[in-house]
This record gives sequence, C-alpha cells and structure tokens, in this order.
Amino acid sequence: MRYLLVILGAAIYGTDVQANQQQGDTWSLTTAVNSRHDNNIFRLNDETSLPSGLYRSDDIGSGSLQGRWGTRWSRQQLFASANIERQEYRRNSGMSHTGHSWRVGWQGVMGPWLRPSLSYGESRRLGAFEDVALGIKDMQDERRLEGELANPQERMLALSLAGSWRTLRHGSHLYQPLDLDESGWRATSGLRSRQGASLLLGWEHKQTDYLQQAGGGRDSDQDTLSLTGHWPVTARLSLDAELGRLGWRYAGDSRRHYWVGRLAARYEAGAHHQFDASWQRREAPSGERYQSVINDTARLGWVWQWSERLGLEQRLSQVRADYQPGVLAGGDLLGDETTLSYSAALNWRPSERWSTQLSWEWGRREASQDYREYDYQSAGLNLSYIY
Repeated sequence: MRYLLVILGAAIYGTDVQANQQQGDTWSLTTAVNSRHDNNIFRLNDETSLPSGLYRSDDIGSGSLQGRWGTRWSRQQLFASANIERQEYRRNSGMSHTGHSWRVGWQGVMGPWLRPSLSYGESRRLGAFEDVALGIKDMQDERRLEGELANPQERMLALSLAGSWRTLRHGSHLYQPLDLDESGWRATSGLRSRQGASLLLGWEHKQTDYLQQAGGGRDSDQDTLSLTGHWPVTARLSLDAELGRLGWRYAGDSRRHYWVGRLAARYEAGAHHQFDASWQRREAPSGERYQSVINDTARLGWVWQWSERLGLEQRLSQVRADYQPGVLAGGDLLGDETTLSYSAALNWRPSERWSTQLSWEWGRREASQDYREYDYQSAGLNLSYIY
C-alpha cells in the first residue's frame, strides 16, 4: 500500500484563559499515519453491481500533519489551527485525495461585562459516500465566519448574541445545485448558578440561499425557539436537556414545524470508568442532500481507562433519518432510514509523545427503499506523534 504523506500545517490554537496566563504562548505539531480496511467502501446494497474499475472493498492509507498555536496579548487571545491530510485508496485509486482545514480567531475582554469573539476558517473534504451517487468523487469546499458577544461566564445573568456566515461548494457537477450561501444569528438569555447549573432561552434564525435556481432549487429559512438546561447533579454526574420548536420553510411551501431537543447524561464512575448516554432530534446540515432530513440520534458510550497509558473506548449509536421535501420541489421521498453502528478503539500511549490506536467498526442501515440498505465493517491502525 502506498502512503503519500502529508504536508504542512501551521496554526493557532488558543487554550483557555488560565492556561495562557500561566504558560504564555502555546503551540503543538502532530503528525499521524493511518491504515484502514473497509469491506463496503461505497456503502452499497449486496445486490448492487459495480461498474468496471470500482471495487466494493478497499485499503486506505493516510498521513496527516496538524499544527496549533495560541497566544495571549494583554487581555486578548489569538488562536489558529491548520491540518492537511492525504488519503490513498489502493484499489479505487480515483478516490485518492488531499484534504485540509484551517481556522484563525480572537477572543477578547472589553470591560467587566463584554466578552467578544470572532473566528474564520476554511476546509476541503471528500463527501461521505453514503450521501453521493456510486463512484462520484465530490470534493466539498466550505468557508465559515462566526462571531459572538457575550457576558462573562461567572455572571448570574447570561446574555449572548451570535452571528454566522457559511458557504459550501461541491466539486461534482451532479451536486452543484446544492451549492449554497447560509447566514444566521442566535440570541440567548437566561440564568446561571454558582454551582454551574444554567437555564437558557434561545431564538435562532437561519437563511439558506441556493445558487442554482434554474434546476428547481429552492431557498429556505428556519426559526428555532429553544429552552436549554444544564445540571451538575454531583461531581461525577451531569445532566443536559433541551426542548425546541423548529419552523422550516422552503420557497413556495407553507412553513412546517417540528419538535427538536436533546437529553444527555455523563457519569464518571471513579478514575477508570466513564459513561455517557444521549438522545437528540435535529435537522441535518444543509447542502448535503436534495431532501431535508430530521434525524433522531441515540448514543451510548463507555471509556475504560486501565492505566494512564492504556484505555478502551466503545460507542453504540442509532440514527433514524426522516426525509422531508427539500431543495427540489416534487419528486419521490426516500422515506425513513435507520442506521445502527458500533465501534471500539484500543488506545495505547507508550510515551508522552507517541500514541497508537487499534479500531474496529460495524454498521447496518435499514431503509424504506431496499436499494439504500447496506452493512459494513472496517478496521484500522493509527500511529501519531506530538511535538
């Protein structure tokens, strides 16, 4: 297997304020190599035949380089990060690609009440194979700008106003009708206790504009009213809850309403065991599918840390996707899809700088449309070094 190694990353990453106060400038450089085998790389039904030149299973080798840097100047923090990764597919060589991401930002202090922040980043990645047509290599370029004005975390009254801007461009002409510009804002207010509990009321608006209207594409807007709570029950147990009402409208349609929310619990059973469980109902990100999707996701996680250098992580998740009318007016809906997956990873750190991970994953999707059902297994080995 060929490994085409990866290249540069330089960056800026701001640790928290206290870390910067104590250590000044911080930086790190991480390089990693990974080898993985997947027996159903394109997430295909068993009865689906592949065109000439494409193979169901494959070995993927990758190399990456990531840099982080942060500094504190007076009461201001600057941070940045960058990552570049090369992936080589041994059999499906046309899927080999180079991806990257970078982000820069600022966190400030203005007087006793105001904590502003601003960040900008860009990324290039390969679209997930389960979301694209067979054999299509869809490289996606994303840009994101985010800003927020908030009061300090130690204040009992919580206030914040945030805004965001995002663009997404698809490399494949088949998915370029999903190219979009998206903008939004979020206002939050509520109460926080000295023990760390909080109860927040939020209102969020998002506007999505698709660039290609000639193909039947339709713009959309969303409004969400939500109530969010966090409760540190004990030093080891914490609970989170959210309940919201989402209003979603595509041009030419009446507004549709959905209940959304989240429940989560995290428990640390001593120094060696950590458990977490969550359920959430959310809309899928725009620009990835021609139909809009509401996802119900349930997850269970367990971390068993045998020692400082050796640990085992396990994750079990189920995602139920409910397809709704979306970017294109009319057309047949895909119905419901349920994906069940399990993953396990054995982590070993032979030294402070070296770490290895041996992982295995299994997944299966059941769908209203038989041709969209599949199952897969993958196993991988990762080696990384931090300088």
